[in-house]
Amino acid sequence: MALFQPGVGVAALEELRRLGDAVLIPEALNIGHDAVVENRVRVLAPAHPEWKNEEPFKAVLSGDLAAVAHFTEKDWTEIVGATHAGMSTDEFLDIAKRWLETAKHPRFERL
Repeated sequence: MALFQPGVGVAALEELRRLGDAVLIPEALNIGHDAVVENRVRVLAPAHPEWKNEEPFKAVLSGDLAAVAHFTEKDWTEIVGATHAGMSTDEFLDIAKRWLETAKHPRFERL
């Protein structure tokens, strides 16, 4: 699989263009991964009711984007560990592919 496929990563590159020099390219490319991870928190939340009251999950579930923007590496590690534990690379790619097929930008209603 090529690093960049047609149509994939466009939203991340648009976000990079919007932010200008405020972020480095590797940080901007994490935008898509972060969105998939945040979606997994929402998908798995019914099986983890305690997440409604536990940070960093609480911020994701409540849509507190200001808090999410200030997540530390420890916060992301906790979320990724909880949402990806025991998952194979193929399983993650399948989840990410399904997310890309249905995800829509909240403002533009398209990816």
